[in-house]
Amino acid sequence: YLGVDVGLVLDQIKRAATDRRAPGQTAPRAEPRIQIPAIERILLNALISSENTRKEIGPRLPASMTAQFVSHDLFDALRQMPEAGQVSFAELDARLDDAGRALLHEMVAADEIGDEAECLTQAEACLLRIEKDLLRRQIDDLRARIKAAEREGRIEEVMRLYAELHRMEQEVKRE
Repeated sequence: YLGVDVGLVLDQIKRAATDRRAPGQTAPRAEPRIQIPAIERILLNALISSENTRKEIGPRLPASMTAQFVSHDLFDALRQMPEAGQVSFAELDARLDDAGRALLHEMVAADEIGDEAECLTQAEACLLRIEKDLLRRQIDDLRARIKAAEREGRIEEVMRLYAELHRMEQEVKRE
């Protein structure tokens, strides 16, 4: 339309963008996005959106179970809220610091909130998965303790730990 070469215009735009930065200043880095496991997102959304789910699942979800979560601060704040009365997204948001708020908004925006029955079903499935993962980690830890005791020649402890390992493995098989 103006009769100017497209390449020339693009070069000028690139040069202008580069010149706007102060000398020695690099381009701003984008904040790396935190990868939030789906199980945490689903469970948190279910707990926020359903009072029935909070009553059923909340007591079965101790802090020790969520300590390894990326979003453990959100679950800790949510765990304390029923004592203060009504639970809502806004109240949870108010209890968090800036990083927690950003994480909460990202987690809640990622999923749609379903009805009460669907929330409870999803939360039950998440809790079952978390419990199984926790049990597997405990079994792995127990195996490591057995190996250490074997290397150190503590036979009585090895026998006790093997009995505990057998009990835990039977528990996994029952589920």
